[in-house]
Amino acid sequence: MGWSWVGLLVANPIPVRDEIPADIMNDDISTAQAAMTAQELSEKQVTPSLLLCVLNSPIVKA
Repeated sequence: MGWSWVGLLVANPIPVRDEIPADIMNDDISTAQAAMTAQELSEKQVTPSLLLCVLNSPIVKA
């Protein structure tokens, strides 16, 4: 039994000056989770919905 696919994730830390503070990010994630629960989103809709909520955060738009 072998794997028929290969994946690689490369990530670099974001500069401190560009970070979203953890308390704000946690609030955004909580808001997104509540909205997704209320909307009964399918599994495929969860990630795009979460990313859209974070993208629409006031701090991201600043």
